[in-house]
Amino acid sequence: MPSNPAPIFVIERDEALRDSIGALLESIGLRVRGYGSYDEFARAERPSERGCLLIDLDALDNDALRVLDRLRADGRRRPAILITQSARETAKRRAADIDAVFLQKPFEARKLIELVLAAFD
Repeated sequence: MPSNPAPIFVIERDEALRDSIGALLESIGLRVRGYGSYDEFARAERPSERGCLLIDLDALDNDALRVLDRLRADGRRRPAILITQSARETAKRRAADIDAVFLQKPFEARKLIELVLAAFD
């Protein structure tokens, strides 16, 4: 686990799931900031702040990849983990092009933790 970890930005419309993910990650010493939508995240974001994005692909009406494209175009590259019920192959290929990884719902807590910790490496 990183010392003095950068925050995990959880963008998930399901408040219960967002809170559950936050509690899990905080239980291993990570800092978490939760948002119910991309707009909410964008209003609170500090572009210079490091961190990892954990985005519900469905929460953005399948716009998560465009959001990542826009953030990266503005020079705001952060590791990204996309969680989704069902990712299409085209979305998976596009996510790989921008260094994002997918996590299929429902997911095991252990797998989420592994991906988040790998994002800091």
